[in-house]
Formats: sequence, structure tokens, C-alpha cells
Amino acid sequence: MSLFHLWKFHSMALIAGCILDWLMGDPYWLFHPVRFMGNMISALEARLRRLFPEHLLLAGGVLAGFMCLFWTLIPVLGFLGIYRGLLSFGIQRHWIYICLFVLESFFCGQLLAARSLQTESMKVCSALKEGDIEKARKAVSMIVGRDTAVLDRDGIARAAVETVAENTSDGVIAPFFFMAVFGPAGGFFYKAVNTMDSMVGYKNETYLLFGRAAAKLDDAVNWLPARLSGMLLTAAAWLLPGMDGKNAGTVLTMPAPIPPRERRPVPELFICVWPGTPGTLELFIKSLISAMMTGLSVQTTSKESAALCLELRDF
Repeated sequence: MSLFHLWKFHSMALIAGCILDWLMGDPYWLFHPVRFMGNMISALEARLRRLFPEHLLLAGGVLAGFMCLFWTLIPVLGFLGIYRGLLSFGIQRHWIYICLFVLESFFCGQLLAARSLQTESMKVCSALKEGDIEKARKAVSMIVGRDTAVLDRDGIARAAVETVAENTSDGVIAPFFFMAVFGPAGGFFYKAVNTMDSMVGYKNETYLLFGRAAAKLDDAVNWLPARLSGMLLTAAAWLLPGMDGKNAGTVLTMPAPIPPRERRPVPELFICVWPGTPGTLELFIKSLISAMMTGLSVQTTSKESAALCLELRDF
């Protein structure tokens, strides 16, 4: 199979995976590779901290390197092994290609999160429309990492919009980009990096050194997808009714030199960066969504922020 035909094969599987993701989402009962990645990271972290108690920066580097290598090779060796195994049993090549196509489409669908993101965020939207704040808090706690117990209606709406904004990039556009360019190996590589960052990439006493490699690597792999996300979201703001495309374009090109890797909630002040410092993907995408939806890039009123969640149906 030539490189062109291989790329066409991956492209068709990716399109089928997108359709599968939108039809099925991520059922809770179904095995998901990201869950396995998370368990693997937790186990390796414990072992590496015991092996290198005085060299946490090195331990974090070993974790990042091993996870990237392992999850890049798994799909390559796995598909190659299946191909050669079925071929050794005398199965015709076209049946083998069909089998590999179905398998790759399945994993491509699992590495995308468009449907699950829409489903979970709409639970928050529905609860707010019903006026059930406790139900909304519980729903939003499933998709954000912050403490939701003290959030009021406006805070819940902002939290939902922010997580949809962030995951539009790192849950949909970025994995799609890596799979489109590098095939399933690229998708698994990206999700390994993204999962590491979400678990250990924090600037606190526990992970300042251990999580540095994962955090820097996440900054690097998201550099281009974040900007593609910004351009796509800005284009969507021009096309969708009720969105502010002009303001989204302004925010897209607005530099904001803030300290890199600062992880804090963004309750009202939405900051973005285009060419600026690394580590600001989340704030960049959040501010762009805010600009698209409200026409404001700095602060929203209570009435406006409560209305933000109701706009999630447009995504």
C-alpha cells in the first residue's frame, strides 16, 4: 500500500470515526483507552516517585517519554500484528483491510469527544432551564475540575461554557488534527500527552517538578491546534446567528502576556493569547468563546453569564 493510499485509508477511517462518535459518544460501559492511560499514569507516578525521590524532574521526564513512546507504538504494532496474523491464516487482503478499517474507525471515534461533550454540557443547560441549581451543580461537577459546591447560577453557566470552550480544542479539534496528519498513532500520542497534563501538569508543590515535562509537552503539541481552533471558532462566530464574529476576531489577535502555566479558575476575567506565552490554551479558547457569545471580552453581567449556558445548544 502506497503512502497516498495509506493516508486515504486513515482519512476515511477518521471520517467514519467522527460519525461513530456523534452517533454513540462514549458509553460508560465501554472500554476507553483514556481511562487506561489515566490508570497507567497513576501507577507509573507512584513507582517513579519511589525510584527518584530526590529527582522529581527526571521522574516526570521518564513518565512523559515512556507514555508517549508506548502509546505511539501500541496502534502501530497492534495494527501491524493484526494484519500479519490474519494474513498468515490465509485471509484475503481486502477482508483484512475491512477489519482494520472497522477497528481504526472505532478507536478514532473513541479519541474524539464531541458527542459526550455536547451531552454532558446539555445536562447543565437543562438543569438551569428547570431552575434546579443543585442538579446543575452536580451536572457541571462531572465536566469541570473545580469545586462546584459554592457556584451560583451564573458561576455554573460560566463553568459549563469554559469547559466546552477548552474541550472544543483538546477534545475534538486537536485529536482530529493529529489523527488526520499522523493517523491513529498521532491520536493516541496526543491523548497520552493531554491526559498526562490533566493529571500531573499543575503548578503546585506536588507537581511543580514532576509535572513540568508533561506540561511543557502539552504546550508544544497544542501550539498549532489551539490556533486552528481559534480560527475555526472565529469563522463559526461569523456564520452562526447571535454570535459576535467581529469581537471574536479582535480577541483572537489580542496579545496578553500572563505567567505561563498558571492554573486558576477564570470566573469573570477572560484572557486570551495569540502569539504570546505558552501554557495559555485554556484561557485563549475560553475568552474566544466568551467573545463569540456575548460580544464582551472582559466581563459579563449576571444576566448575560446565566444566558451563556443556554447558548451551548448552538455548538
